[in-house]
Amino acid sequence: MKKLYRSVTYLIVTLFRSYFKFAIFLFLFFSIAKSYAQDFIITGQVKDSASKFLPSASISLLTADETIVKFSISDDKGKFKFIIPNKEIADLKWIGVSYSGYKSQRSKIIKAIQFYQFTLEVDHNMLQEVTVKTKPPISSLGDTIKYDVARFADKTDRSIGDVLKRMPGISVNDDDGTIYFNGKKISNLYIDGDDLMSGKYKLATDGINKDMIQSVDIIKNHQPINVLSEKIFSDATALNLVLKNPNSVKVSGNTNIGLGTSKQYDISVTPIILNRRIKAVDNVSVNNAGISYDYNTKPIGSANFISNISNELPKMDLSLGIKAPSELPQQSYYFNNSGIINLNNIVKTMKDMQFKLNLQALIDQNHGSFYGNTSNYTPKDTIFYVENQTFEKSPTKINGAFNLLINKKKYFFSNTSGINFTNEKQYGGMRFNNAAFNQQVDKNIVNLSNDINWIPSLGSKNIGELRWNLNYNKDNQHLNIDSGFYSQIPAQPADYDRVTQNMLLPTLASNFYINYKIPGKIVNQLFTAGYISEYQRLDTKLIFAKNDNLMPYAGDRGNNLRWYKNNFYVSMNYQVHYKKIRSFINLPVTYQNIHYYQDEYNVNSRNEKIFFSPDINVAYNLTNEQTLNSVFRIANTFGDLVGVYRGGILEDYRNFVSNEAALQEARKQTLGVIYNFQKTVKMFFANVGIDYNIKKATTLSNIQTTGDLQTTLNFPYENDVKEIVLKGGISKYLFKLRSNFSFQANYIRANSVSAINGAFFPYTNDVCSFNASLGKKFFDKVTITYAPILAWNNSRTEQQNNRNGFSVNGFHIEQLYALSLTPMAKLDIKIAARQSYSSLTGSSPVNYFFMDAGGVYKGIKRFDFGVNVYNLFNVKEFVLFNSNSYQTVINRFNLRGRVGMIRLNYYF
Repeated sequence: MKKLYRSVTYLIVTLFRSYFKFAIFLFLFFSIAKSYAQDFIITGQVKDSASKFLPSASISLLTADETIVKFSISDDKGKFKFIIPNKEIADLKWIGVSYSGYKSQRSKIIKAIQFYQFTLEVDHNMLQEVTVKTKPPISSLGDTIKYDVARFADKTDRSIGDVLKRMPGISVNDDDGTIYFNGKKISNLYIDGDDLMSGKYKLATDGINKDMIQSVDIIKNHQPINVLSEKIFSDATALNLVLKNPNSVKVSGNTNIGLGTSKQYDISVTPIILNRRIKAVDNVSVNNAGISYDYNTKPIGSANFISNISNELPKMDLSLGIKAPSELPQQSYYFNNSGIINLNNIVKTMKDMQFKLNLQALIDQNHGSFYGNTSNYTPKDTIFYVENQTFEKSPTKINGAFNLLINKKKYFFSNTSGINFTNEKQYGGMRFNNAAFNQQVDKNIVNLSNDINWIPSLGSKNIGELRWNLNYNKDNQHLNIDSGFYSQIPAQPADYDRVTQNMLLPTLASNFYINYKIPGKIVNQLFTAGYISEYQRLDTKLIFAKNDNLMPYAGDRGNNLRWYKNNFYVSMNYQVHYKKIRSFINLPVTYQNIHYYQDEYNVNSRNEKIFFSPDINVAYNLTNEQTLNSVFRIANTFGDLVGVYRGGILEDYRNFVSNEAALQEARKQTLGVIYNFQKTVKMFFANVGIDYNIKKATTLSNIQTTGDLQTTLNFPYENDVKEIVLKGGISKYLFKLRSNFSFQANYIRANSVSAINGAFFPYTNDVCSFNASLGKKFFDKVTITYAPILAWNNSRTEQQNNRNGFSVNGFHIEQLYALSLTPMAKLDIKIAARQSYSSLTGSSPVNYFFMDAGGVYKGIKRFDFGVNVYNLFNVKEFVLFNSNSYQTVINRFNLRGRVGMIRLNYYF
């Protein structure tokens, strides 16, 4: 009873505090919103002389000098709507309507009139054989923004991914292909409304020819499930590639053959079929030219129209301690021999039943080396690590998923069965301080899953939902360190022939819930009840070998940990759409029971909690193109078995980790506001926002640094982390330059406490970054692009009780230059340069200049012939600086050097 009383009391106090904070938040939010002047609304309808509705008619608002200020398209019933700030009304003079085959009309804008009826007459003088209509490059209709691909494509572009990078408001991550719109990550990429790639859409954007795509549609508040459409809305932003010919049965695609110096090759075949019933984007590739296929196996969007509810697996990894120069393009340092089969296929039946297969099989061998200097700051001294490592990795991965999908107005059904298999071997030769030794890591990971989701309409407007996700994961890893490694592991310091760390971690997890949805005109109500269960076992052994004798670690008994977690949760979710306000209010209450035990340490712990984690998102539409969005969130999180095992684990040759604390409890509060602005017709997009996070945790990690080893011990400690994030960006198409300009800026400050060799230091980290891009086109023959990137960071600890603190400043600037030439109609030449400058306190700055050059000749039908030279100045070493709360790291990496390659591309 006492536990129940404490739990109920805690819940009531938490609810009161949360709603009090939210009340203050709403008061401030709407006080700001009311400061804006009332908007002026213009509506209307377009018909022909027979009273037939004219959909997709072009409606423009113009000034007295004929400048188009706003542009829209009529809906299926010929209706249109503009929301105009009161201060802009005085500039508007005319409202004009045009429609292909009809005479255009315009009417004078009068403030007293808010509804305009247009009846268009057929233009009999217009030639029936030829219709000339100038489409705007970007148009807006409701929540959809359409980009006309032909208006943004360049002669040198081949894939739709090349064109996306030219579209204002859209940005693409060069590494993994993630797409953002006006600073917000898209929920997924669809091809003519279908989720072919299951979130792994990089292959699609790289492989689909731009000529197959009519338009790129950005869909705000995207709701892809038909039974929920126009009933339950979402805040997701999706991207849809609209096909030019959705009835085509033609097989298209491309074949690429590249041969280079030093016996390098890059060969790929990508067959593509895209129509209403069958969609396929398949690929077979092999290369040893530094191209990684890892990104094609990782989801960067949601899958099968639904969110991922799989339990997050513990992050435990035995490794060689390999480093990589993340600031460089992977191709410059990735020495590999890789191959992949990537199959993505959808078949639809006449009854709207969809079968989908996503399969990736990856084989890879890669190697590299690095030389590092690490300065570890302790309260009394600075300890230096010097390491020189060569390594080889051989991962094999198979990821497969089969999905059955039925998406109708009456119900939605989805079942996905998946299997993921990873086998990886790593070998390394290491010189660490004064020791030299070899290492080996073996990993075998198997994951089996099934996710079933059924959403039926329940007769009236109400909707039900049932979903069950079942997941099994087995993680088996081994680390071997051979002779030459002098162990400084506590209780076992000596020289051994071999040190072996074994780890086995099986997991069985289930997430089941039922949901009842009540749609309304203003408020949608969603009620959920669910149960999450999780069983895990952690078995680890640390073994030392000397003269053929095997000795278990003397400092502890290893780990034989059992972990059980049961969560029962109910959630009340309210979606409010009233005039200009759109809000999502999620109020979940969870009862959690965690039981774990380790008999070898007399540990037997139960943790029972009831917690409340409100998540509230309010969007206020200042105009139809301006939105103020606010977020208030309280997240209650609890640690996993990684934070409670007692036996030490040797994660790599210099990191030994164990725990003395009970289960970590953390409470994170987030308050954020972001303002989004767009002028679609003028192709201008902007956003600015601020986030403030406070995280309170019950444990802290103490980093104990000695001559050759870092020991991490998690122990009980009230630890607060505070973080403020400022962010903003703009994207504008400059008509005079015929180019897109973009700029982004971010600032992050984080305050926390660091424990180093038993001493506590307040720690502050400041990070400031800027990046921009601007191009200029001359005479349709020459394009120049400039893209600077600047980053500055400061990491510092304060002096405490006569113990020394430290302060480290890092600075990095990168300038990207690109020159594209078209000296003749079928010849394209590209030159790209990258200048990099980095500095770190206490180290000499480094400066690098890289250049690539290439040309493509397109004079033969369906064939392209190209020549490329990478790393023209033959730079073979790169230095990278890093810093954190207790150390600075300087790593030197070997690069590939100059490479020449000839390419032949065949498009079919």
